[in-house]
Amino acid sequence: MKLPLAVALGVLLGFGILTSHAQEPVVRDAAVLARQSLMQEAKAALGLLSNMSGHSLRFDKKAARRAKRQLSSTLRRIPRHFDAPHMDDHSRALPRIWQDKAGFDAAAARARRAARAIEPRSLPALRRSLPQAVSACLACHRSYRRPP
Repeated sequence: MKLPLAVALGVLLGFGILTSHAQEPVVRDAAVLARQSLMQEAKAALGLLSNMSGHSLRFDKKAARRAKRQLSSTLRRIPRHFDAPHMDDHSRALPRIWQDKAGFDAAAARARRAARAIEPRSLPALRRSLPQAVSACLACHRSYRRPP
């Protein structure tokens, strides 16, 4: 298996872990809904980049740049959406976020740096740089989000 294909498959597998879930229960807390909306924005941007990287979508430099900007903007807003421990019976945020706020903020910062490092100028550059962003998102979710 060629290295670019292996990287693309790894990215898609990682993204599948991020996106696999059953029907989500209804959340009623406005702050939790805002957090979930923010995460959906990040998921959409990362999904577009992953689909381009994996050839299920044609690579488009302008669209990739927009997705990178959207992902970076979304990840920049994450810490303030988790300042207060708003909870809902159906929230997947773990209390550990507020018990280890410094660790959570550091994980969010790593994800922001990885998103800024995505290189949308070409398909090979995107394939080289995207796995770090996917890994950073997955690491944060493994530590601070309840599994589906």
